[in-house]
Amino acid sequence: MNNLYVRLAAQNIKKHRRSYVPFMLAGVFVAAVSYIFNSLSNNTELGPTSQMMFTLGSTVVMLFAVIFLFYTNSFLMKQRKKELGLYNVLGMNKGHIARVIGLETLFTALIVIVGGCAVGILLDKLTFLIVAKMIRITPNYGFHIIPKSLQYVAVVFGVIYVLIYISNVFRVRISRPIELLHGTNVGEREPKTKAFMAILGVLCLGSGYALSILSSREPVLAISLFFVAVLLVIIGTYFLFTAGSIALLKLLRR
Repeated sequence: MNNLYVRLAAQNIKKHRRSYVPFMLAGVFVAAVSYIFNSLSNNTELGPTSQMMFTLGSTVVMLFAVIFLFYTNSFLMKQRKKELGLYNVLGMNKGHIARVIGLETLFTALIVIVGGCAVGILLDKLTFLIVAKMIRITPNYGFHIIPKSLQYVAVVFGVIYVLIYISNVFRVRISRPIELLHGTNVGEREPKTKAFMAILGVLCLGSGYALSILSSREPVLAISLFFVAVLLVIIGTYFLFTAGSIALLKLLRR
């Protein structure tokens, strides 16, 4: 029975390769960037200041990876709702479907983690040499692999894909078979205008830029405030773009 689930999961990935391949490539790219940033943050040749900057950058990349992979996964699952509903109608219960989804997620996670680490290792030295050139230090030209960075990528992306699996199983469990069968053909509902989100976006964006100006005037605070300012600008831009685009489209329709 377990071999049946493995074959079914592998066939599903192969059959939906037009959706899975871009999803995996995007994951590999983000995992590679995460490895490079974490590797540079552990490289003592760059100095404590540069290491701290890359540590903050690694955290930002991790947050971006969570948002980006969840967003692309939701698009992928929408394309597969009809197929999952058909499995349910043909006799597979939701526990069986969850097992198939789990194996698909496991295969995807392994490809992303291994591929991301491989690409990150290949590009890590080149990125280090570019950074060394920018900050004008004499680099060590030896090739090395940082085990901490490999472990970091494995843990972070392992947790992300576990959360994606839980999210997918939850969607399947709360959906009826008829909803899954027609899920691909159901259009998106008209979003409501979100005034609170727009106000929150403006506040976050304004606070982020204010902190960046303050950090430029106070060099001692620059590093500590940089990470907070970047997060506020990212959150503010997302909220403002989401709420603003809805309001603009409704205004144009009127």
